[in-house]
Amino acid sequence: MNTKFCINCGNEIPKNSVFCPKCGAVVKTDSSNKEESEYSNKQCIYCYQKIPKNLKYCPSCHPKFLNNYTLNDREISKNSNFFTKLFSNITNSISKYSKNIDQKVKGVNLNKINAVDSSILSRYGIDKTFIIATSVGIVVALIGGYIWSLISIGTGYEIGFMATGLGILCGFAVHVSSGQRKGTPFLQIAIVSSLFGIIMGKFFVAHYYLNEFVIETYGAYLASQISPYSWFYIKSAFMIMPDLFSGFDILWGILAILGVVKILNKGED
Repeated sequence: MNTKFCINCGNEIPKNSVFCPKCGAVVKTDSSNKEESEYSNKQCIYCYQKIPKNLKYCPSCHPKFLNNYTLNDREISKNSNFFTKLFSNITNSISKYSKNIDQKVKGVNLNKINAVDSSILSRYGIDKTFIIATSVGIVVALIGGYIWSLISIGTGYEIGFMATGLGILCGFAVHVSSGQRKGTPFLQIAIVSSLFGIIMGKFFVAHYYLNEFVIETYGAYLASQISPYSWFYIKSAFMIMPDLFSGFDILWGILAILGVVKILNKGED
């Protein structure tokens, strides 16, 4: 019987063994009975010895199957690297934290949140519809007020019921642009828009008479040197506007508000 010895550590190798039980070196015998040692890049996590190729366990200490070993196992050796343990703890913590977050997110009822948001927005009008309705109300008030001023200047009379119609027109525009929504926010927009249209109509009339006064007093040439949209004209027009108002204007304004209220009542959505 030929006795084999490991060429790596010199330990005696059993007859039927193909590796050294001490160092793990694989023994290969060719036709010349020469022995060679072959190692893989794997290293035992318990004894830190190199592990032979084609083996799933360390032959030096005990047959621990490496394929079943992961960082999450509790069988990490006390002598294993500190950073390996730290990495394992961090990985486990992140995994548990992410699972908790997923469970909390899945437990949230997004429909309830959207319903609450929609209720708040519809009640206070803080949404796109509110902005659109406000913008449309302002634009219609400016255009309507300007048309009313042209009619008043052209006829020489301020037709009162046209002021009422202007206010109702602004309220109707707000009602249509808001998708026919009803409620206090849109009612307020409609009322403010209607009054704004009447006031702007008076402003355009005052601006016209002021421009005529400047032309008659200083001449057309000097009047042309001042822009009609300058701060001088705007401020002066607002200063003479109170002289253009009368008790009937208040009546027309009240009638306009009543018409707006009839269109947009206080019923909620």
